[in-house]
Parts: sequence; C-alpha cells; structure tokens
Amino acid sequence: MAMVYRKTVEHKINLSQSHQGIKHTEATKEKISEIQKNLLENGRGTRKNKHYGDIPKFRKMIFEHFENKCSRCGGTNRLCIHHKTYENYDNNVDNYLLLCTSCHTKLHNKLKSETGKFVGSTTIMHGVSQILEGLHVDRNDENFKNTPARVARSYAELFEGLNIKNEDIETLLKTRYKTDNDEMITFRNFKCFSMCPHHLLPVIYTVHFGYIPNKYALGLDKIPMLIEMICKKPTLQENVTTEIIKKFQKFVEPKGAIIVLIGDHLCMQMRNTKQKDAQTITSEVTGIFKTDASAKAEFFEKLKLNG
Repeated sequence: MAMVYRKTVEHKINLSQSHQGIKHTEATKEKISEIQKNLLENGRGTRKNKHYGDIPKFRKMIFEHFENKCSRCGGTNRLCIHHKTYENYDNNVDNYLLLCTSCHTKLHNKLKSETGKFVGSTTIMHGVSQILEGLHVDRNDENFKNTPARVARSYAELFEGLNIKNEDIETLLKTRYKTDNDEMITFRNFKCFSMCPHHLLPVIYTVHFGYIPNKYALGLDKIPMLIEMICKKPTLQENVTTEIIKKFQKFVEPKGAIIVLIGDHLCMQMRNTKQKDAQTITSEVTGIFKTDASAKAEFFEKLKLNG
C-alpha cells in the first residue's frame, strides 16, 4: 500500500484492492479508513497521524533517506512511498520503499502472482501481528519485522488446496492413457504435508497407494499431484484419506483402489502428551479391494506392512 493522496477514502481503499488483487475484510477497510481520514481531515499542510506523526516531515524523511530516487530503478519521476508490510505503520525508514509508479506497479504485480488466488493475505498478516503482540515479542527485532508478511506468503502455498475445485482434479485425472495391463500398480513411501484443523500445526503424511487399472492408467506423477492437491489445507486425516480415494475412483474408474495414510501429527508430538513416536494410520478401499481379500493381501505384501 502506498501513501498516494486521493480525493476520497473510498477511492484509496479501491486503489489498494485493485493493486493487490485482494478483497479487504470489513475490519481492514475500517483500519485503512481510519488512517486515511487522519491523513486527509486537516489539509495537506497540517496533516498528522498517530502512526506517522507529522505527515510532511515523515514524507520528507523518506524522500531524503532514498535521495529522492526510486529504490529500484533510480528514477526521479512520480515517486510514491510503499509499505513493506501492512502492520508496521511507524516512522522507521526500514519499513518503507520509495518507488516510481512503474516499479510500484511491478512490485504489486509480483506480490499478486505470488499469492495467486489466495485472497486472505491481509487478514492473515493482521492476525499474525496480533499473535506477536499477544506473545509480547519485540516487534522491532529484525527477525519479527516482516513475519506477518512471510507467514501470509507461506500460507498461500501451504493452503493451496483450499482453492482446488472438482474441475481441477478432473482435469488432472482425465489425462490418462489406455492400457491392457490389469495387474496392480503400487506407490509407496510418498511424503506430503497438511495441517491439523484444530491447532494449525503440521501433519507429515507417508502415503501408500495402489490400484488395478480398468482399461486406463495414469502417468506416475499424477497420483502424488492428486494427493498434494487434497492435502494442502487444514483438514482431518480421515477426511483426506476418504477424499483421495473417492476422487480417484470417480474420475479414473479403476477396478479398485486402496490407500494407507500414516500421519505424524505435530500437535501430538510438540504439545500436551508429547508422544514423539505416535503415528495415526487410516485406510480406505474401493472396488475389488473390498470384495477380494487376496488383492488387499497382495498390496500389503508389496508394502511389507504385514510383518
């Protein structure tokens, strides 16, 4: 968000939204409105704000610090002040950049591409900032200054599964090929990560998967991709197990499929009971694996999970 003066507060909010490709929550809108009203209410010459103090002096300080040049390209035309994060509204020059409008647009386009469809970034940044405040850590410590923004960016990746639609999974699994093979295809020891919905702590999964083709098979990379698409969200292990197998059965239509998930839940290993070696195992079967005990036995024999 840049300190670019506009005629109305609402215009400023809309400008911020369009630059970043995000939708502000009502709470964030109120916060922006409060800041902008303070900036605009007394006229340009006497403008003061609880975050910046005297606005003309603040702007002068930033411009002088960057020698009246764009921090990126060195240009001197149409400069504006850019906040590195949404939470550090103070007069520390390390929290700002001086950018020309071209570099400023490029920067926001880059930020937008990094977050993609993930529209909750500002809300997450605000929440993380409050968590740090609740922990009473020193927000001036360089290790914490950009933590809210870093967490928001990491969540955009860790929770990509929240944006996955049925059509995305169908597109992935429909890229199959014909085969005359009707023997079991098995994957084992595939690692992926998810989040516990109760504590938002990581879950590390080891996945074993098998299926028997019914005229069609998948490329070797498609099953790990499917599992990651479904795992990247805060959800229960039982639900992950069921969702993976049902989506596979629906779109690939094998003779049968089987999955085993072994979960290391850090909410159990790091807190409360501190069971560092405890694992949770869930499984699901479809088709021939439900009716033919020998098929299931063959799968576990291949995995060497039956002792």
